[in-house]
Amino acid sequence: MDGWSNRRNRPHLNVMVSSPIRTVFWKSVRMEGKEKDSKAYFKILDGVIKEIGSNAVVGVVMDNARVCVKAGKMVEAAYPQIFRVGCTAHALDLALEDMYKQLGWLAVVVDADNVVGKFFTYVDKARAMFDKFSPNLKLKRPAVTRFATSHDMSLSMTMRQQQQATGGESSASSSSSSDDEDASGSGVESMEHGEGDGDGTGDSSEGSEGQSGEEEEGDGGEE
Repeated sequence: MDGWSNRRNRPHLNVMVSSPIRTVFWKSVRMEGKEKDSKAYFKILDGVIKEIGSNAVVGVVMDNARVCVKAGKMVEAAYPQIFRVGCTAHALDLALEDMYKQLGWLAVVVDADNVVGKFFTYVDKARAMFDKFSPNLKLKRPAVTRFATSHDMSLSMTMRQQQQATGGESSASSSSSSDDEDASGSGVESMEHGEGDGDGTGDSSEGSEGQSGEEEEGDGGEE
């Protein structure tokens, strides 16, 4: 069971049922205006367990919020054969978030990586050069709410994309020098020095747009 909020910030709880055969979406419960305490969570889990059959349920998996831990203990009390399992992904998410807060060097690296990602996302000329010299790579940016992806996805992809960007810079420089006397080569040179149509890569105001469109927060069990 996991919680999330839609674009209108209305809370929902999703219940997934997993087995060795496959994982299926069981139901979604809209929690707007309702109590979101351990008793409410237990009521939802208890209903699903009865729908499936308690003999067919081995355990329940939720995140590590206090309200979820308490609801899991209520399930274990009502069904001794069923145990609660904390979400490993959520535990790693919390651990990495604490590392970000405690390790200054890590915060510097992650923040710088996010700045680079926004630059190549929102500055048109920079994005065009990235697409030209990295045709097989897609620029990936971390979601705000899933901090573990910020470390894993963002940093690893930056290392790969840096290699592509370095190769692209060399290619652009050689192309500019060889075509220096050719009018057709002036476009690349203008792009490198921020000349031309006036929307150069150094315009930080362009990077501020579109930030509100980042992924929504999946709020799990609310404490």
